[in-house]
Amino acid sequence: MVLQSGDITSTQTLTLRSTELDIGSGNSNGPLWIYRPSTEERIIYGVVSNSTSLSDVPAYNEFTRITSTRFSDLQNWISEDDDIRPPTDRPDLVDYDDWFDTSFASFSDSEVEVGDTLRLRSVVRNNGTATAGEFTVSFYASTDTFINGFGDYLIGSTTVSSLEPFTWADAIWEGDLPDIPAGEYYIGWEIDSFNTVFEFDGDNNTGIITSDRLEVLDPFIIAPVNDNFNQASLIRGTPGSFRFDGTNSDSPPDAINLDIDGNGETDALTDGVAAMRYLFQFSGDVLIDSVIGVGATRTTALEITNYLNMARETMLDVDGNGMADALTDGIMMMRYLFGFGGNAVIDEALGPDATRTTAAAIIDHLQFFDIGF
Repeated sequence: MVLQSGDITSTQTLTLRSTELDIGSGNSNGPLWIYRPSTEERIIYGVVSNSTSLSDVPAYNEFTRITSTRFSDLQNWISEDDDIRPPTDRPDLVDYDDWFDTSFASFSDSEVEVGDTLRLRSVVRNNGTATAGEFTVSFYASTDTFINGFGDYLIGSTTVSSLEPFTWADAIWEGDLPDIPAGEYYIGWEIDSFNTVFEFDGDNNTGIITSDRLEVLDPFIIAPVNDNFNQASLIRGTPGSFRFDGTNSDSPPDAINLDIDGNGETDALTDGVAAMRYLFQFSGDVLIDSVIGVGATRTTALEITNYLNMARETMLDVDGNGMADALTDGIMMMRYLFGFGGNAVIDEALGPDATRTTAAAIIDHLQFFDIGF
């Protein structure tokens, strides 16, 4: 704060001028006042307005004058604030690291598999003027640096019991990594994810770690063991593949195909819907609700997800552009399972950089994985 003293050198009806009091950037709307030692009062006569120059030579600094009319207006506005729109104290929850440009948030491991124990930490600050009651912090694995529900997988949630104004608290979740597809993810979180706290600003409640990413590994594919088994090489990160350095009388696992629930049939309303939900990044019970066929051998969300994880880079990449996408590959697969043929299978559904670009090539690809062919 800058404090200086000097004389008012001229007065106008609505302004006061001084050639002695300097003003600079950031002083606008600052008070111009007189101090009365006898009562220890500061009486405001005006507020900083502007500087005026004549022929590029500073002439005077100007202050808006607090006239009797303006004083009455101010008093009326204050009364309206008190009576009609009284000020209300509210919390305002923010991510501490985002607010202060620090790096206290963390996660315990950089490589995990589904089911591994993981510990996540964020720090929440209350920038408001009221205490926040209990609220939830939900942690997500995100394919991008935005926590907005697109490409985000819920890992888990924790609660903070309360948070007083201008204080902070740790939000820590520890548990088993839920069922999410293999890949690399940013770890982010949403503060007050159930919107239970009435805040000044509810749009600044997310945080994310951008300096590092969490890698969710493909599960090991373990070869069966029997008397004829000598040695098996376990391969991580190669969906649907395994290799024997020996012999095994048991048959290898069934090849990846469109019979996703393993009931011996391919069906659009069971296998197709399950695949589409997977591509839309559904998980848990939502993934399999009402889509497991009669006689299915894969009946849990974990079994379906693990199976489709192995198919992601092969069967599910229908157009061959290196990625499996619900709005391209998923649509073409559903059309095929519903019995579409010809160009109706691919109409406006090919992804960018597709390597299979004709109906014949797409249908050949899907028929290769169709147990009916």
